[in-house]
Amino acid sequence: MKLSLRNILLGAFAVSTGLVTLLGLLAAVVGVSLTDSVAGDLSGGTFRIVDTGFWLMELQGGLFGQLDADLTALAVAIGAFCIVQCVAAVFALVLGALSMVWKGLEKPALAASIVCLALLGLYMAFGLAYAGALSNTLRRSDGVETFTRAYLPLIFAALLLVGRQLAAQAMDLRQKTPEEPAAAPGVSAPPSPEPVSPSAERARAELLVRYARLYRDGVLSEEEFSAKKKQILA
Repeated sequence: MKLSLRNILLGAFAVSTGLVTLLGLLAAVVGVSLTDSVAGDLSGGTFRIVDTGFWLMELQGGLFGQLDADLTALAVAIGAFCIVQCVAAVFALVLGALSMVWKGLEKPALAASIVCLALLGLYMAFGLAYAGALSNTLRRSDGVETFTRAYLPLIFAALLLVGRQLAAQAMDLRQKTPEEPAAAPGVSAPPSPEPVSPSAERARAELLVRYARLYRDGVLSEEEFSAKKKQILA
């Protein structure tokens, strides 16, 4: 396991994408608004029937069962699609959470996020198609309005994608190592010291040992030994 800023960023994106996909099923895939003149004397002023992805997933809702055969078949197809969408969202949530602490799941988490984004686009397309087919069936009667909110989760997911890209770019800038400063014009860089060969080092050590022995024997004075030592180490 390895925890890094990249893991956290990618995992958070996968978790967020899965969460938006899951909560996006609450958005109205299709709905009908009826005014008082059509729905009768209603206290709210407007009566709305709304079918979400979760309603169609369970094959129930305010509109389901009250439509013609073609629209009912479309609703069943959307419900089956929403089950797939829900499963993909759960996978993205789980893989995103695990990828924060396990680097090997980075690619699967990213793939799950891309699948969720694609499914959100299809969810929006289903909503537009369903609302359009319902409008044609109702023939846009006075006081009747069909609508969809299936585009909202795709917008939120797109904002998440933009945020992830900006965060990734900022992270790359922080991780870049600063370049070495260039030398000022007219100023030459100091020469690098020449490496000392091992044989020269051994020769210096032997001389120091020899002069130290002479100093101990009293042949050299302390001043003479210090001068020889400085000369050898220079």
